[in-house]
Amino acid sequence: MASYRPLAKARSVIIAGVVVEAVFYGLALGGVINNWSFAALTAVVFLLLPVAGQVLTPAAFVGEEEVARRRAEVPLELVGVDSPYTTAGLVDLDRRLGIPAAAGVTAELSVAPTNGSAEPPVVEPGTVDAPA
Repeated sequence: MASYRPLAKARSVIIAGVVVEAVFYGLALGGVINNWSFAALTAVVFLLLPVAGQVLTPAAFVGEEEVARRRAEVPLELVGVDSPYTTAGLVDLDRRLGIPAAAGVTAELSVAPTNGSAEPPVVEPGTVDAPA
């Protein structure tokens, strides 16, 4: 029952659940689904309502501060996808994976372009080394 208490703060999820139940009731009333199907679908909606609430309105379950902290933190598997891939990220990945730090590589090291322009070098697909 503890997982249902935060739903009081997530009124939109409760309203969506009631609407889905009303649709199922209409289908049962119209003979589209039988009573056993209606009962099974009602049980599924009842069991999945807290899960939907946690996904759609996480602040009701964990609080605003925790939601802000989770949104600011990029999961390890999404570094380079959701956030820029930096040298600090490389050092952090090496530390988390237990790989010894390379000589001279620190979080303060920045990668400068080697082709004389302001843009970093572009690696063409299918090539092994970056262009010089």
